[in-house]
Amino acid sequence: ILLPIIVGILAIPFAIKGLGKDGFGILSIAWVVLGYFVLFDFGLSRAATKFVSEKLATKDFKSIPSLVWTAILVSFILGVLGAILLLIISPYLVERLLKIPNDLISQAKISFYMIAFSLPIIICSTTFRGVLGAAQRFDIINLIVIPTSSLTFIFPGLSYPFHLSLSTVIALIIISRVVAAFSFFVFCLKEFPDLKSSPNINFNTLKKMLSFGGWVSVTNIVSPLLVYLDRFFIGSLISVSSVAFYTAPYEVLVRLKIVPVSIMTTLFPEISSSSANAKNDDLANLYARS
Repeated sequence: ILLPIIVGILAIPFAIKGLGKDGFGILSIAWVVLGYFVLFDFGLSRAATKFVSEKLATKDFKSIPSLVWTAILVSFILGVLGAILLLIISPYLVERLLKIPNDLISQAKISFYMIAFSLPIIICSTTFRGVLGAAQRFDIINLIVIPTSSLTFIFPGLSYPFHLSLSTVIALIIISRVVAAFSFFVFCLKEFPDLKSSPNINFNTLKKMLSFGGWVSVTNIVSPLLVYLDRFFIGSLISVSSVAFYTAPYEVLVRLKIVPVSIMTTLFPEISSSSANAKNDDLANLYARS
């Protein structure tokens, strides 16, 4: 789990040398955009974890395929809406909001457009991950997440020895995310073979999932705003090169959240299962130990 942190510490200096301060600053903002727009799933990934965990606890296996496909199909639709929004605002971000050197404006635009087109698949990826989390297959999740997170730093680091452009680096990062999404999907099919049935949307299930996911998405939308808005202020009021100096130590520091996040991610499906079976003593014990 700590491997991406170590990789980041080693790779970021090479990334700054290869992309330049301005290029790395734009990359830092692209990381934020990629992470923030994934929240367009409106909490469906968390809802999938919760409801699939409850179905597994009560042995209601027949309801799982409809539940999962509802979350995935709606996630894809929301991803398309997020992509359209990002395509619309990208020119404003690049040309007016952020202080980007003229020679990097075209690459920055291309980078944000590539992120936009990848959003539907990447958002579906979070739902697949949530389904695997419900089955408590954290071994599979880590097998996919650790190399993907490491590549997020490795590809920028390779820009120095191989003279990769900013748009090429972001394209490689996006490709790694798409491969991760496909991997999550394959493992979901292996874990839940009934998912091979025809995809469909159950609107009654969707209503329940959005009701739960809506509250989750409020936190997911507000929290990153408070955490990442500073980069946009720095990039618009000073310069994107200043973002590079801010991001490097920040990324190393914020990755330490992996410890509480790992505990929370592991506990969530277990708490959902115990709640479904009304095991209040188990819930109290889990809460106290965590």
